[in-house]
Amino acid sequence: FDVAEIASLSRSAELPAWFFIGVMMITIGMLFKVAVVPFHFWAPDVYEGAPALTTATMSTLAKVVAIATLYKLLVVLNAEMSYAFEIVIVVLSIASMTVGNIMALRQNNVKRMLAFSGISHAGFMLMTLLSLTNSAGTLLYYTAGYAFSGIAAFAVILYVCRHNENEDIVNFHGLGKTNPALAAVLTASLLSMGGIPIFAGFFGKLFLFNQTIEAGYLVLVIVAVINSIISIGYYFKLILAMYGKEPNEARKGAPVLYYAVAVIAILLNILMGIFPSFVLDLL
Repeated sequence: FDVAEIASLSRSAELPAWFFIGVMMITIGMLFKVAVVPFHFWAPDVYEGAPALTTATMSTLAKVVAIATLYKLLVVLNAEMSYAFEIVIVVLSIASMTVGNIMALRQNNVKRMLAFSGISHAGFMLMTLLSLTNSAGTLLYYTAGYAFSGIAAFAVILYVCRHNENEDIVNFHGLGKTNPALAAVLTASLLSMGGIPIFAGFFGKLFLFNQTIEAGYLVLVIVAVINSIISIGYYFKLILAMYGKEPNEARKGAPVLYYAVAVIAILLNILMGIFPSFVLDLL
């Protein structure tokens, strides 16, 4: 759709009824793509059933593009958010974070676990919509950090499960012994998603929480912090499987492509954590 044309129409003296309907439908469509509760039901089954490479693309790049599109749409409309709209964003954010994390705790399929984790992260991303005037840099930083950690994680999943019929957590038993390098990459990716220093995920949440508090939503930040703590439970479930269980299969060296993608992605994530201004200053 033509964002410039939409922005031009929004400045008209009298807006037709279809304009508001169209904007609402676009918004719902983007929320569906991001897998925000209650538009999330498709994500776990699709992520689990799709090839790992497709899932990696949907859970990172597609999600980032969708939330960025929604953000840009609201910005070009120069939308003065009504209190009712802000409440809707807060409710959707809390619901997405909570439902995503609680459901992820119950999963044994790693792709399905990361699908619910992505739903939770969608809730965090929605928080940037509460302060449109100054949250572009924060949104870019958070989504970039999330994308890099997701790409690194799925590169490892592709390696571990390339000869298996599923992505069950059992397949990751003993990975820390059979392939310490990729186990370390996956661990770093999960720690970043959980918001642990020194990774970009920690600073992304820090900037996001600070901005949301300044916007006057302290309760939302408290809920987000609680959800961040909950997420550590299922991330460490996978980490403990890699380092605390005995290997159930012999693994030879991974192809160079898996190493290259995983290592480059997680290094970019770490560099973002060490030098956050490089990304924040882009906008």
